[in-house]
Formats: sequence, structure tokens, C-alpha cells
Amino acid sequence: MAVSKKKNPVPSESIFVSQGSKRHHDRTLHGRSGRVGVEPFAGRRQDTIPTPLPKKADVDLEIERDNAELRTTYLQTTDLYTPEDIQGPSTKWKREGRIFAIQDGEKDLLPAFQFADGQPLPIIKKILKALPEDMSPWETAFWFESSNGWLGGKTPQECLKNESKVIDAAEQFAQPMIG
Repeated sequence: MAVSKKKNPVPSESIFVSQGSKRHHDRTLHGRSGRVGVEPFAGRRQDTIPTPLPKKADVDLEIERDNAELRTTYLQTTDLYTPEDIQGPSTKWKREGRIFAIQDGEKDLLPAFQFADGQPLPIIKKILKALPEDMSPWETAFWFESSNGWLGGKTPQECLKNESKVIDAAEQFAQPMIG
């Protein structure tokens, strides 16, 4: 009795990648921009074939949603003053770089940790000077409340009494990233 070997079927013109599907790839992949060769994917499992990256607009929208959520949480959980709450020239202090303010609509809100007895803490000006110049007020607020490896996992606003360490953390943050 002769045994005949079955040859692999001739590949079709497209690739089918589907969760749970038993279809396999062949020579080409149909994408939004047309056909793309898949020879480098030969032998890979279906679930390891790279999927297209999301569109920039989709990523930007997701970032905006995340930022809105973070800002809302910050506004609900952080002690904030309005300029009327402060018995001093908060606009002048902000212009001089002695404090920073975040915006809620058209209104300035001043994170309370920057003040003692209604006056700006002197360390705030030094920290703001050490941070990158292009940081937005919201980025600054988030930096102050985020755990920091240079501060042993504590937040900068928790460490304001240790002036040299917090200023060092701000300077390290201002350094360009490598890698």
C-alpha cells in the first residue's frame, strides 16, 4: 500500500487574523492602506502579529479625557485658595514666580501648601525656578503631589521642610531624559 504525502494548500491572496479563528496567514495582509507583505510574520502565532497603532487624534482624545479626570480629582481633593482668600497680592506673587496658580475656568486657584500664615513659602519660588520653564501650572501641581523617587517615594509637597532635597528633585526633573 502506497502512502501519499499531502501537500500544503496553495496560499490565498489575503491574511485573516481573528481572535478565536482557525484561519491562518499566508502571503499578504490587507490593511487600511492596501496590501502589506507579511513574510516576516511567517511562523508567528496569529495573536502576535502587530496591530495598527491608534490614530493620533484618538490618542490625543484619550489623553485629554485622562487629564480632565485628573484635574477634577485634584480640584475635589486638594486644599485650594482663591485670591480673595489670601490677604496679599497673589497676582503679583504669581508674576514674580513666588507661587503658581491653576485655572478653573477663568478663576485662579492657589494650592494651599504654598502658603504659611497667608504668605508664600520662600522654598516655592526656588522650586519653581528649578522646574522646567515650559511646565504648565497643571503639570506643576501634579509634580508637587506625585510620589518622587528622588524623595524616597514621598511627594514634593510632603518634603517642603527639606529644602535641598526638594530643590534637587526639581532640578533632576528638569534634566533631559536619556533613553
